Amino acid sequence: MPRKRGRVLFMVICFGVTSTVLLSPMWTINQPPQLLPRKKKEILSTTKPIVERNPSRRFRNIPLELLRMCEIGSKQPGIYPCYDNIRFNNLYYQHLRLRKENIDIYLYSAFHDHRKEKKIRIFGMIIGPEESVPILKCKFYQRNQTYGFREGHYTELYQNIQQNWPVPFTLSCELMEGEPIPDAVSVLPSDSEEVFNILKVFQRDRNTLSEESHAVSLCVKQLYFVQDLSYLLTEWLEILKSMEVGKVFAYGLQPHPNMERVLEHYEDQGGFVDYIPITLPGTQPNIPGPNGQFLPRNADFHRGFYHLQLNDCLYRSLVQGYEYVAVIDVDEMIVPDAPYMTWPKLMQHLVSENPRYDCYYFLTRIILMEEGETTGWLQDHDVKLRHVNAAEFNALPNRVGKSICVTNQQETMSNHYSEMCFPGYRMCYTYHTPRNFGELYHYGKCSVRDCAGSGGNGTCDGQSCEVVRKTALLAHGDSVRQGVLHTLQQLQLLPFS
Repeated sequence: MPRKRGRVLFMVICFGVTSTVLLSPMWTINQPPQLLPRKKKEILSTTKPIVERNPSRRFRNIPLELLRMCEIGSKQPGIYPCYDNIRFNNLYYQHLRLRKENIDIYLYSAFHDHRKEKKIRIFGMIIGPEESVPILKCKFYQRNQTYGFREGHYTELYQNIQQNWPVPFTLSCELMEGEPIPDAVSVLPSDSEEVFNILKVFQRDRNTLSEESHAVSLCVKQLYFVQDLSYLLTEWLEILKSMEVGKVFAYGLQPHPNMERVLEHYEDQGGFVDYIPITLPGTQPNIPGPNGQFLPRNADFHRGFYHLQLNDCLYRSLVQGYEYVAVIDVDEMIVPDAPYMTWPKLMQHLVSENPRYDCYYFLTRIILMEEGETTGWLQDHDVKLRHVNAAEFNALPNRVGKSICVTNQQETMSNHYSEMCFPGYRMCYTYHTPRNFGELYHYGKCSVRDCAGSGGNGTCDGQSCEVVRKTALLAHGDSVRQGVLHTLQQLQLLPFS
């Protein structure tokens, strides 16, 4: 008997430990997020249960409607490869293995570049030395015909990554005069005719083309938060709506389920958000929780990975007709000053007064947190509206700002400013926007106590600073708060106490 009890006790202890390790990163979808300790009115939600969305929306880069089922290894019945023969990798990539060169290519997305030099641009990540990459060719598909079979121009988007790690790249294949825009494209080595991949080619479509003047799109790179920041995310999106941003392309690396629900809600409500789930390619880890530590620890790969997303976003913005494109994070906001209180009005003024620039750069303004708040990543629904104290430096701040760029003049995108512009990978011309027109607010780097007030000697980000008030966002307060409350009620994310 004692042996039996000991065995049972051992099993229970092991199960408890294992459960903690495996389940701690995961959350219950309907669990209301925890708020900061502030008084709130009781709000009852009458929302109907969430309806499951069409899962095919997550796999938009694959032309599923063109592919047929057939036995693995058999020849396809038509011109398209069989679904069964596509070599998928981590849900959203397609794997092209070049054994001779010992190179692995992970194809991600493809776009029609309709500008003067008409091309099909393919994006992905690659493992292998750049000098060993062989000639790659494109095979085009359009209405049951194939054409193309021509060499592509290979370019790496970010090179400061150690060997044997995935590097972002683009492959450009020209369209000849008179050739139709393909519906799909495959990538093959020059010495092969076998096809094991096919990407949908995104192109201009009247149904998705923005017709607004001075329309701005926004790219936000991978959201990989295990903690629930759905309130923070909702406030951020409502501010962007109030700023009249046309579209937010949001990439999600297995974020908390409540954050996915927020993103999908805005996607369903008129398409203000285009939520694009993404994974790490190859053998990189794809586990919610550890990814939040893996990416910062491998900073160069992290930068390369978000270069893939930002350039995918750039060309989505291009084919959907957005005049300008920007990149910011959820703890940031480009805030125009009066009288230009929205992004389109601000850009209309800046471009008319300062033409011929490719990008318009905004200096950073650090917004200070209150006593006891150490970060801008707070789970609350008015973090940005509540904080109006900011750091005033005697010199330029250490932190790099962000840009709003002219979409049609970008060849590739980066996080802070563009380096290569269209046509011909030329250097970009950037206009530094004066602070009295607009600034990039960055939340949570310092607290009020770090700046000791007028004439004080406190430091923030290693620089002496004073406290000033920045209230430009308050003009959007009523509409933002109303939108946040409405969204959280609809999604049943508000607590009942």
